[in-house]
Amino acid sequence: RMKNNLSMLCVILFCILSPICIHGWSANPVPNPGAVVTSGQVRFTVLTSRVIRMEFSENQQFRDFPTFGILNRQTTVPSFTSSTDNGVLSITTEYLELTYQVGSGNFTEENLSVKLIQQVSGVSVSWNVSAAPTGNLLGTIRTLDDQDGSVPLYCPERSEEDIYDSHCTLSVISRDGWAIYNDSSVPTFTTDNSNWTWYGPPQPGDPSTSC
Repeated sequence: RMKNNLSMLCVILFCILSPICIHGWSANPVPNPGAVVTSGQVRFTVLTSRVIRMEFSENQQFRDFPTFGILNRQTTVPSFTSSTDNGVLSITTEYLELTYQVGSGNFTEENLSVKLIQQVSGVSVSWNVSAAPTGNLLGTIRTLDDQDGSVPLYCPERSEEDIYDSHCTLSVISRDGWAIYNDSSVPTFTTDNSNWTWYGPPQPGDPSTSC
C-alpha cells in the first residue's frame, strides 16, 4: 500500500511540475513588442537584462510558439538601448552589450558577439558563436538505456546523431559567465480545440538558428 501511495505521489508531483498537465495554460510565448529588435533576417528579443533571444530566418518568418524549454516570452521589458552605427547593430542592457554586423546573414564568430559589462572573477568576458562552453556545469540526457559505464555529458564532444538520440543538453549555469540554450529543433507545445496543452514534435522550417 505504501508503494502504491508513493507511486501516486510521484504522478501528482509530475503533473504539478509538468506543463503537459496544465489545463488552461496561460503562459504567452509571444514576446512584448517593446523587447524586440528586428534587422532584416535577424530578430533579437531582450527577455531580461541578462537574457537575449537571438534568431536568424532566411525568409524573415520568426517563430513565436512555445518550446519544451521556453514557455513564456511575455516578460516585463527591461531597460535597454539599441542603435545602428556604421552597419553595426548594438543592443546594450545593464549587464551586456550585443553587436551584430547588419545584413551579414546567419550568426558567425565574425558578425555576432556579446560582451559582459561586468568582469567575471576579475576577467573581461565576451562570447561568440565559436566559443567553447568549457565552464558549463553540464545538463542531462534523455535516458540511460543501452549505456554501459560512465556517460559523458559534455555535448560538444558527442556526435550529432548521439545528441539527437540522447537529447544531450548543456546547463544554463556556467562558470564562463554565459550559457547558450538552443531551441531551434527542440519539441514544442501545441493547443488543440479543447485548449489542452500537448507535447509536439519540433517545428520544421525557419529559423535555422534560435538561441
